[in-house]
Amino acid sequence: MLGGGNPAQIPEMNTYFQTLLAQMLESGKATDALCNYDGPQGKTELLALLAEMLRDELGWDIEPQNIALTNGSQSAFFYLFNLFAGRRADGTTKKVLFPLAPEYIGYADSGLEEDLFVSARPNIELLPEGQFQISRRF
Repeated sequence: MLGGGNPAQIPEMNTYFQTLLAQMLESGKATDALCNYDGPQGKTELLALLAEMLRDELGWDIEPQNIALTNGSQSAFFYLFNLFAGRRADGTTKKVLFPLAPEYIGYADSGLEEDLFVSARPNIELLPEGQFQISRRF
């Protein structure tokens, strides 16, 4: 099931991507990207550059092996939900708690098992200037 639709297309980004793809076609990098498999963790060069950028820009102590990339948020949440919730080897079950379930339609079929999600009405505190804070007592 698809969620809330495709990301918005920004004309300036479309132009940038078209220029980049033209350069990749001319240099042969597009053929490499389209016709060769990446490793299980992803493209090694991209992971190294991303780790370098996070270290340089944000001061994070991070290496490529600490990074996981997915092909979208729904894929990422699928992995996370099924990693942290579901049936355990000891027979217990862990669930993902949402204030509303599913609060995003893309989560509806994210579990490998039934009843992966549980919802509980949150406490909603109204704050000044039209703001609010959601809290949950466990």
